[in-house]
Amino acid sequence: MTPLVSICIPTYNQTKYLINTLDSVISQNFKDFEIIVSDDSTTDNVRQLVLNYQAKGIKINYYHNNPSLGSPKNWNSAVNKALGKYIKIMHHDEWFESPESLGKLVAVIENNPSSVVFSAGYSIYKGYKRDFIPKLEYIELINQEPIDLIINNYIGCPSAIIYPRDCAVSFDENYIWLVDVDFYIQLLEKKYKFVYLTECLYTSMIDDHNITNKCLDNFELQLDEYSRLYIKYVSKKSLLIRLKYMKRIQTILKRLKSINLLQLALEINKRKL
Repeated sequence: MTPLVSICIPTYNQTKYLINTLDSVISQNFKDFEIIVSDDSTTDNVRQLVLNYQAKGIKINYYHNNPSLGSPKNWNSAVNKALGKYIKIMHHDEWFESPESLGKLVAVIENNPSSVVFSAGYSIYKGYKRDFIPKLEYIELINQEPIDLIINNYIGCPSAIIYPRDCAVSFDENYIWLVDVDFYIQLLEKKYKFVYLTECLYTSMIDDHNITNKCLDNFELQLDEYSRLYIKYVSKKSLLIRLKYMKRIQTILKRLKSINLLQLALEINKRKL
């Protein structure tokens, strides 16, 4: 029987937190789902862990990529194998906060056609657990003006959302740092609306091996991706809007390295050629 939800878990060389991920999925009260593990690992650890769960009678659809696909191509690979009506991505260092988490997301998306549902969540960084609870008015803003996500990602990481499999949107494999932002804007431009649950339903671990952590201080990567998002979504807007977003991007980048508006404009122009 076709599952209602496909829980897609991209993995890479890590089982320490993957155990939390799988245990949290298995413990969900809502049970109409399949589990897909798409493994980019260069070791056998993830496969062995999955075999341990399968030996207990837990059904996990496991796929090993050789050679490794890299992120976010591995995310797309997992999603492409899904059969469910809805997609729920859970990375190998993210987990549901409670056994009710998935059921709450499913109940809302089932009652809101043409929607993407997401929740508040927690992140653990350098030993501290912080909540990420955007204000409702921020979500109203991005539903009206999707490009505001470029400077304010009010949604968070992909594990925050559940979305329809038939949305015909995939993760752009040319991005790393802002791949989620680009994905959300694509969905909004296809007229999907974001529906927000203010309860924290997931936890995300950010450690030294996490892709997010590796990108946090990478000025060149962020400069490149902000520039390309600007070209893709902002460059055809009015002069005032273009200037507004360029100034905001400059402010974001200046946290890492001094850059003025002219330098940023020149960098953006390079990518247009």
